[in-house]
Amino acid sequence: MPYRNWGDLKINPERAGEISGYILRVVKPMWQSEYSMDIAYSVLNRAWRISGTVTPELVEDLTELELITKGNFRETSTIEKLTAALNNTEKVKRFIAGLTDTIGSLAPSHRNRTADLQVISYEFTGKNFILVSQIANLFIKIDCYPNQILWNHPNFQSGDNRYYRQWKKGFKIRIVLTDYIRAGSFVSGAKQLSAIENVALQKDKGGQKENVRSVRINGRSTLHIDENSNWLPDYIRGKHFVHNAHMAYFLGIPINGETLTYLRRKLEKPGKLISPFTILTKGSRQEINDIIKNEEYLRQSTYSEVLFSREQLKTTTAKNLYILGNGKEDGFPISQVIHAITYVGLAQLNQGGVRRTKISGNLQDGFSGIKEKLSTIGVRVMKPDRGTCLLIQSQDFAALVGYVNDDFNTTLTEIDHDTLAFKVREPKFSECVVL
Repeated sequence: MPYRNWGDLKINPERAGEISGYILRVVKPMWQSEYSMDIAYSVLNRAWRISGTVTPELVEDLTELELITKGNFRETSTIEKLTAALNNTEKVKRFIAGLTDTIGSLAPSHRNRTADLQVISYEFTGKNFILVSQIANLFIKIDCYPNQILWNHPNFQSGDNRYYRQWKKGFKIRIVLTDYIRAGSFVSGAKQLSAIENVALQKDKGGQKENVRSVRINGRSTLHIDENSNWLPDYIRGKHFVHNAHMAYFLGIPINGETLTYLRRKLEKPGKLISPFTILTKGSRQEINDIIKNEEYLRQSTYSEVLFSREQLKTTTAKNLYILGNGKEDGFPISQVIHAITYVGLAQLNQGGVRRTKISGNLQDGFSGIKEKLSTIGVRVMKPDRGTCLLIQSQDFAALVGYVNDDFNTTLTEIDHDTLAFKVREPKFSECVVL
């Protein structure tokens, strides 16, 4: 139980006291009555203690519901048998209220694109996709559709960078606060007060149900190196997902007909949805060199330097303009090439315009400041002999920009149109487009 998030004396001493009182007045008597187990809670150090002896009654209940009796529940358990026992709406509401008490976060910073729509965020660690889908379905049972589900999968945590390793950031189910107040319930008075305060921050007081919310897929996502990782459960491993609703449908979470029709239509042209190569990867020159050594189609590519005119180096954010390909609709996206050149140039200059691999400030301003002195900085653009990745490098920094060819991409895909299972295989150097 994430007790360290239950009230902070420094932030809101009154609320911290309310939480402490709730545990002593409501939670403690319930545990004593049901399981003969004592509870103590100190608001000073936020220590949440259950007596050292776990009684047989608690173990018996957990075992009967096929739940674990040791370890982190959210990482390993599923609630199939428990869900079957929640056989009416009131029982579902009661369970969700308990879930909200323990892991539902009402921090005003939680948002889906805008702070004007307040949400409750339920967070889960590990790789328990089944539990997350079961919890989402419980919300739907009380007509409280998730506004957003963030899946702990590289397609949602690293859509552009094929080689990003820190993508395991957990799951989040976000419920619009006004929807929850309408459909759900609270046991903790402190949680209810926090919810009321947060609603006042919303501009949209009417809520926003996922089953009527428009779904849009913008651009393409990279084939991440960890899509086939043994860390992922076998039912997810090796599959590519283009939207959080895509994974929801695959895992048995209902989506509305309009969304399903939209996903099916988009998957009719799979080559436009994916990039088998990284879209954009930035780092030190050594880091990029290590990637090239470990990637067969990059290691076998032969690179030659390309010199650009001022006219060719116009900044653009358009996603369908390409250079150095065999036609208008294939090549390397100009917007990503400009981004890579700007990163490498600013990082080499060490002028404070780059934080780690992120460009701070306006990209166009950053590029305008360096484009006249690229040769002086030592920025070189290296074109491969096959459609793999463009290499931009300086003495100490480098970046990779992936090649785009929708027809070639399509040859690497496989789709089950019933389940929407979508697979993308790794390209071989011998089949990559000759440039």
